[in-house]
Amino acid sequence: MFQEISHGAGDAYDGLGDVESDRHVQPAVQGDLDAVADLTPREVDVLLLLSRAASNREIGRALGIAERTVKAHLTSIMKKIAVRSRTEVAIFSFAHHRVILQHGVPSAVR
Repeated sequence: MFQEISHGAGDAYDGLGDVESDRHVQPAVQGDLDAVADLTPREVDVLLLLSRAASNREIGRALGIAERTVKAHLTSIMKKIAVRSRTEVAIFSFAHHRVILQHGVPSAVR
């Protein structure tokens, strides 16, 4: 039923690259980086707090807004940067933190 896999020279691991040389490869990140310029200052606040792995509740407390409002901001952000989930927004915000900061340091993150 199952074929035996050889682990000698020329096995399936050859050609995959050295782990050390692949260490600096950045994974593909979903989202439109140019759309960051279209975010409101409050959306930037939310995005930067999300890049620090804050929950919706923590973001709401930090900004003095309701958790429902945080969700509304996240929905708007997702549409603007063209991603489909909160997880994709979080990855985007973490990966592009410096670019987002260039659009001004929001009051909640100072």
